[in-house]
Amino acid sequence: MSRRYALSLCVLSLTLGNASAIECPRGKPIHIHHNANRNIAVYRFDDGGPAFYESKMSIDADGAPDAYHPKNSPKSGWGRDYLANAGFGRNCNVIVCKTEKHPEKGYFKTEEGPYAGYYVSASSLKDSSVEDRGDYRRYVDAARVPYIAIPGSAAKKMGAQTGDLAYVVNMNNGERSPAIFADIGTEKTLGEGSIGLAEALKFKNATAYEGGVSANVLFVVFPDTRSDPAWPRKIEDIEEKAEAAFEAWGGVGRVRACYPRAAKMDGEQ
Repeated sequence: MSRRYALSLCVLSLTLGNASAIECPRGKPIHIHHNANRNIAVYRFDDGGPAFYESKMSIDADGAPDAYHPKNSPKSGWGRDYLANAGFGRNCNVIVCKTEKHPEKGYFKTEEGPYAGYYVSASSLKDSSVEDRGDYRRYVDAARVPYIAIPGSAAKKMGAQTGDLAYVVNMNNGERSPAIFADIGTEKTLGEGSIGLAEALKFKNATAYEGGVSANVLFVVFPDTRSDPAWPRKIEDIEEKAEAAFEAWGGVGRVRACYPRAAKMDGEQ
């Protein structure tokens, strides 16, 4: 046997050994979330650490300065999501009311600039240094920032707060992206991310109007990773810190151990 061939076998053996060493000791779910048409199990490994779950991913436009417009519709070219999805006329949860909790008294609109005429749309994560509730710059732009939304009850079980980091893998095509937890979602939906996240994950339809995927998206949430202040935070910092947390969790090898049918991911042999 040649020395080169023997060395190749040694390297192959080490590679396979390292791959087989990655396991998925997830045990029982820490939370079962009752989505509209499917229960979603949230796990954490036996030794603690990040929470993770596999689900669909619907698309969130909240916080984008051009998310909602009086003429919103997919064909009009105005806005990014239906006004009805924002609770328009019913509540102040998404579009910012001039008087809190009183939608009948009107909503803020941006008065000038490229987003003039659009309603001001809020994300749960905010820049507290911008005191004007009617200033779109106070909120996280869903079109630009890859973020996830989690219902309040599920976030509590995970030990997560807005501003914590996350990592999302589209197991349908192998694309993956760092993210930040920036919005408290509706209780009926666990599995939601921003337009920016959908684009990073190469969704065929990345619009909030009709986009999303029906299954096989992995969300990994890293509690206690928010910065101070939690927002604003540079995209580069989100990417660097979330990528490091994902690798510490086990990276693509851990994904493969837990979800063997996932599409091939960048970084796999």
